[in-house]
Amino acid sequence: MSSDSWRLCDRKVTSGVAQGFGFPFRNRRFASFTGDKRRVRLGGLDSCSLPAARREFFLWGLAIGASLLCWKVAAQASDEGISVTEILCDSMDESRSQASLVEHLKDYGRIECPRVERALLAVDRQHFLQRSLPKCIVYQDMPLPIGYGETISAPHMHATCLDILRHYLFRGARVLDVGSGSGYLSACMGLMVGQEGSILGVEKHPELARKSISNIRKSNPELLEGENPVVTIVAGNVLSGMLDEWGLFDAIHVGAAAKSLPEVLVNKLKPGGRMIIPVGPRDVYQELICVDKDPDGAVYTETLMSVRYVPLTEPQEGTVRSNNN
Repeated sequence: MSSDSWRLCDRKVTSGVAQGFGFPFRNRRFASFTGDKRRVRLGGLDSCSLPAARREFFLWGLAIGASLLCWKVAAQASDEGISVTEILCDSMDESRSQASLVEHLKDYGRIECPRVERALLAVDRQHFLQRSLPKCIVYQDMPLPIGYGETISAPHMHATCLDILRHYLFRGARVLDVGSGSGYLSACMGLMVGQEGSILGVEKHPELARKSISNIRKSNPELLEGENPVVTIVAGNVLSGMLDEWGLFDAIHVGAAAKSLPEVLVNKLKPGGRMIIPVGPRDVYQELICVDKDPDGAVYTETLMSVRYVPLTEPQEGTVRSNNN
């Protein structure tokens, strides 16, 4: 790990984020992210300066435009006797493979680190989605449903998270992936930490945890081999005490939104480690927070962007069950 790898996320993140639009922030604080007023820029306009009525009018315009587009596509499909999927696929970009998807992300500046690029190329998204989905949908830069009320994040979000954590996903690193879902990001991080490292993925749905193991076995079976596999997936709730036996982690990725920064996860971060976690209320946009713990144990936070994630399971919810068989 490089000597400066514990430093704050001191650059502006400009990408959109899974399950919604992303708005970049520049805001650094020490162990706190309350009590300050932020100004978010949307399409060159300062959203704080827009009157509420104008913002509501803008959002209603987007909704009406989307409805008209859906009506037009459905009417065209009926007239031409073809499926809506065929029309949508014809209108989408040419991403029809993992390689073309990664190239698309590079063209738009979503991937800059060669290690991140190699990991994304090696983990094919189609193995983590329903087989019935056409490839023109599978390889689009958008979140998609994976069942149980969960989604797989948009590929640019995977690239963003891997990039933010890249210095902490060194060979031999110990990593926690909270809300591991389909297992896609766990597999990518497993390739980055190598056979000497370990990834613990925790998913609240036992059925999805089992499914994610099957997904990884189809895509990258070497990550599950041996007595001490690189990737381990368990079903459970990280806020319920299940992490007591797992030690500390060099990097923590949280793929679900917490109401506030969970102390239990901060405590599981090694000195010199980094965590990224969405924080905020359910059913609205949250903030993606970068949490750094310096070598002396001091904790720093920085807000990166606005995101929208499914909620993190509360301490009283869920059960802890192993699903590695």
